[in-house]
Amino acid sequence: MPSVQELASDLIGYSTVAPKGDERECAKYIFDYLKDLRVDDSEINFHEFDEARANVVAVFGLKIDPGLLLSGHMDVVPPGDGKLWHTDPFSATLMGGKMFGRGASDMKGGLAAILKAIQEVAKSASLKRRFVFVATAGEETGFVGLTKLIQNSIINSKSAKCALIGEPTDLRPARAHRGIYRVKVSFIGRSSHASKPELGVNAIEYVCKFVQKLNSVRQDLSQSRDELLGTTTLTPTLISGGIGENVIPPNAEVVLDSRRLPIHSSEYIRSQIDSLCQELKVEYEIRELVNHLPLNTPEGNFLTKLAESITGSRAGSCAFGTEGSLYEGELGIPTIVLGPGSVEQTHAENEFVELSQIEKAVSTYSSFIRELCL
Repeated sequence: MPSVQELASDLIGYSTVAPKGDERECAKYIFDYLKDLRVDDSEINFHEFDEARANVVAVFGLKIDPGLLLSGHMDVVPPGDGKLWHTDPFSATLMGGKMFGRGASDMKGGLAAILKAIQEVAKSASLKRRFVFVATAGEETGFVGLTKLIQNSIINSKSAKCALIGEPTDLRPARAHRGIYRVKVSFIGRSSHASKPELGVNAIEYVCKFVQKLNSVRQDLSQSRDELLGTTTLTPTLISGGIGENVIPPNAEVVLDSRRLPIHSSEYIRSQIDSLCQELKVEYEIRELVNHLPLNTPEGNFLTKLAESITGSRAGSCAFGTEGSLYEGELGIPTIVLGPGSVEQTHAENEFVELSQIEKAVSTYSSFIRELCL
């Protein structure tokens, strides 16, 4: 069987770039790896849900009480400007005790460590509780794959007693993160020749006015601070509009990304955005793109305490969102985020993971399986 480094290298070799993803071949590799373990009383499910899109769900201990669910995603963000990479983003490169490549940190290093831990533990003893492994597609674009698994009842509230997601946290447990709320605000103007701007309604100008007014909402949201999570943010991340260099733009839109505290509901944030739009007295439309709950596993939860015991680190929070929004937020499964790699490397050029961390992650995940399922 391949080493954890070889597993991570192989996974990086699959160009599973979001939003298209193309995770099918990567999922097939994981499916075959798990099948080759030949573990009794197990079921490996290859779940295709779209062209070239697939999840993998493996259940070990089919007829016993639920235990641990280990989860990670296969898709990665685009590599960005290839000229800024010192190596091929989709060919893992080892240098100075690090593995470089797109997804090395987020999160194919974590996926490889989970797979290796399963190999080490699955045959070592009879299970007292079942454990489940989930490799998802489309995490980077709104948790598409896991949503499909839940909609098809392949994953539900009874799938596990608790869950661990191998996202990059420098192997320090995170029990909470903010929710994700993302909308597209479209302004509808009227075109005219650019030499006669008074005959049209310039939608780009309204986007600019809206973004300026947005500061008042951001200041209001920042008044509430959580000791662990910080404040709610509301950030314009994409702007587009116009149809020609010499045409007054009849349309323009801005995407807003909010990372919200539990105290700020998505409905509240949308109402604030709506109020700003109304002040501009122009036709507009607000379309919801992403809406995921915060992760908030309690400090005193058994999983939090176990994670702190195994890692020797106090459970904190992570800045980014994870599929814990679905596991804990929607299904009620207590969830911890814990994996090799750093958030400073995720989505960056020359992404890397420390080899020592993915090696340590294998023993860390093995400890969770032993404590909760053996």
